[in-house]
Amino acid sequence: MTDRIPLQKVRDLILVGFPLPFRVLDSFERLLLNKGQLLVDEAQFESLAERGAWAEPAAVEEARAALAAANGKALAPRRSLFDRWERSLWELDKLTRALVRHQMGVSEIGKFYAELRELIDRGSGLNTGTNGSKHPSPYAQPRAIGERPTANR
Repeated sequence: MTDRIPLQKVRDLILVGFPLPFRVLDSFERLLLNKGQLLVDEAQFESLAERGAWAEPAAVEEARAALAAANGKALAPRRSLFDRWERSLWELDKLTRALVRHQMGVSEIGKFYAELRELIDRGSGLNTGTNGSKHPSPYAQPRAIGERPTANR
């Protein structure tokens, strides 16, 4: 199977917090991460490598050419609220696995809980408030989670 490049061999092209320059597939050619998705942390990379993840040679060559063309330009990570939620899910997975293997104490859950609480508090206002107009959308009304909006008539 020479048409596969293991993820470890393209580590230089994959940056945590930046969009992937190519698709990542597993050993059965199932899509794991699409081009443009973010790698949330090193643990995610290690998990993908353990699963035998790989990239397509043509896409890797294209990414290397784009990197060479952009050499010297500053990169800035793009992290949305949804990216932070995805990272939290990976952190929760890592935390629970470590707890099951007794590699981590229960006291270390506190830090994760504080970060999760911040995301919940920050994200709870996504569908609330007004959009600044005189006639706000019914979907922008302050309401409890799960409560359906009322029509403005």
